[in-house]
Amino acid sequence: MKPSEKKQVMAPPRWTSTEQLLWLQNEIPGYLQMQKEKKLPRFFDSLFPRWFSDFPEETELNGSPPCDENAGINEPSSAGIESVIDTAQLDSINAPDLVEQEDSQSNSPPMGAAE
Repeated sequence: MKPSEKKQVMAPPRWTSTEQLLWLQNEIPGYLQMQKEKKLPRFFDSLFPRWFSDFPEETELNGSPPCDENAGINEPSSAGIESVIDTAQLDSINAPDLVEQEDSQSNSPPMGAAE
């Protein structure tokens, strides 16, 4: 590149849609007023709920509104709970055997053993 040639630096792409940009621009007067009054936390406490109400993250990230295809996924079934309980019981029953195996494989004397 010759010294007389300048590399053109472009701005990064805008992270907002046109609708979001207009929405934010409408908030500028309120922002400037709250900045003068040193009340920006109060401004953002008001802004964030309105922003996420108008532009839900799920819709913005996925391009579609959230759906209920995973409805009830966090509701445990009795079979699932029983399986977890059974596994926990087996683990507690087998735990002493595992500790003995680890102790027998270790070359160090058990804790509290006299030297």
